Amino acid sequence: MAWDAFTSTKPIARKVYQCQAAREIMDSDVIDYCDRDERFTIALAEAEGWSILPGSRYHKTTGIWEGKAATFRGREDLCKILDKYNLWPED
Repeated sequence: MAWDAFTSTKPIARKVYQCQAAREIMDSDVIDYCDRDERFTIALAEAEGWSILPGSRYHKTTGIWEGKAATFRGREDLCKILDKYNLWPED
């Protein structure tokens, strides 16, 4: 699975979006390895309903995923955790 013909941006949300990075966090055991600040970040994201809230910056990737047009949106704070622990979906 890999992105084809994609663009990545870091816009500021104008409305509420569901954070897709949260799924990768929840499907892993990363919490066992996180430091206190990262655990706080995850707890805050959960308290906010795993949402990207208006006014917050987020990662947005748009392109072709597995042959279909797709958009990924993830909270910037959770995407940093995905980067640190290499939790992105396999290519």
